[in-house]
Amino acid sequence: FLKNWGEFLSRILTLYFLIIGSIFFSLFVGAVGGHKFYLGYTMEAVIMLLVSLIGSFFILPTVVMGIIGLVEGVLYLTKSDEEFASIYVDNKKVGFEEMLNY
Repeated sequence: FLKNWGEFLSRILTLYFLIIGSIFFSLFVGAVGGHKFYLGYTMEAVIMLLVSLIGSFFILPTVVMGIIGLVEGVLYLTKSDEEFASIYVDNKKVGFEEMLNY
């Protein structure tokens, strides 16, 4: 019983750290893909980082990436624990896909 309880507790704590961390990173460093790096979406994070860095000369692309990060943070906030785990942890669904299907 205790072994199963420990596994359950470990999964719940890991999930809460993922949720809280991804919300924090999307709201504060979402423009450069910080939340994507945190969730393990390296390719999407690098794309957001490059668009923000290269686009900083033109301002608009960086603003767009910031808005995308903010919207993804709101999506993370509105998901239940089970939805978050099934979408972003188990299935590794990309946030852009989630926004289009919302």
